[in-house]
Amino acid sequence: MSLNLDEIMESMLEIVREAGQKSIEMQENEYSWGDYADVDMEIEIFLRERLGSLIPGSGFLTESFISQPSEVANWIIDSIDGNVNFKNRLPYSVSVALEVSGMTEIGIVYELPIGVIYCAQRGKGAYRISKDRRVQIRVSSFPEDEGLVLFGFSYDREKMVPMLQMMEKFASFATDLKRIGPASVDICKVAEGKAKLYVEQDLKEWDYMAGELILKEAGGAVAHYDDFLIFGVIEATAEARRIIRGY
Repeated sequence: MSLNLDEIMESMLEIVREAGQKSIEMQENEYSWGDYADVDMEIEIFLRERLGSLIPGSGFLTESFISQPSEVANWIIDSIDGNVNFKNRLPYSVSVALEVSGMTEIGIVYELPIGVIYCAQRGKGAYRISKDRRVQIRVSSFPEDEGLVLFGFSYDREKMVPMLQMMEKFASFATDLKRIGPASVDICKVAEGKAKLYVEQDLKEWDYMAGELILKEAGGAVAHYDDFLIFGVIEATAEARRIIRGY
């Protein structure tokens, strides 16, 4: 099946923008905690319907619904990445990736409520779109002992103490340690050169696949070790992997 990925990319951008606006409007309605799952579900239904129409027969890998993969193409969707942030009016995102024949071809992360879009198409670079201005982004170079290190915690509380112990080691080659929020946004902060590293355990495909493509197209690296995913500039990624292996 021949796909015009350039056209699909532009259509995806419009659909993700619409989904983001819908999420903001729903957030303004002051949903109670119990209703936030409904927000996530409603945005996901919207994305599935609109994205699915772009590629007939395409499948889905999502957080809220039972996944329905396809041999044609698959949409990897996190309709609200950062549900706790969404509830507390902190940064969250809408994250969508398109996978074709086992390759991630397009990744889009819409950071909200700031309204910044990060996007990439395989082999064509990574971009930041703000107020309709599209700028190519690249990871930055950092001195060995400088640069922000971003991290997240697993929902498995037993894993929190070892992660905190590792932070002392990470601090040895960082200006500061930050816990911002949704994985997709943190990965994009590395991609645009604001941080040197992002580390978290137990991430799922919908958490990171869009951001992973954006980071790789921006010149960054991705490493796996046990249940850790490491996203960063090449040198910091290698150092983080050494630290994790030591625990």
